[in-house]
Amino acid sequence: MATSGPGDTQTLGKLVDELLDAAPWLDLGDADFLCRRRHDALDAVVAALTARAAGKKLTLRPRTPAEASAARTQGWIALPLPGSSLSLLP
Repeated sequence: MATSGPGDTQTLGKLVDELLDAAPWLDLGDADFLCRRRHDALDAVVAALTARAAGKKLTLRPRTPAEASAARTQGWIALPLPGSSLSLLP
């Protein structure tokens, strides 16, 4: 996927197009317009998809007691499992 900075609507639009191509089941509704113009709106959608993936156990989890302890106090970045796909989220 492309990257975007604040105010870069052309790149944001491309990111939304790529996301919708990867997840044809995703309907942004009225948020589509906002996601193409505001990076924070698109960030919120990505965060929601990540939360869904984590809830379905499609992200990496802490593997050791030390990682679990650190995750409880410092947070954990949910990265997708190898081979996982947006098609597994709906």
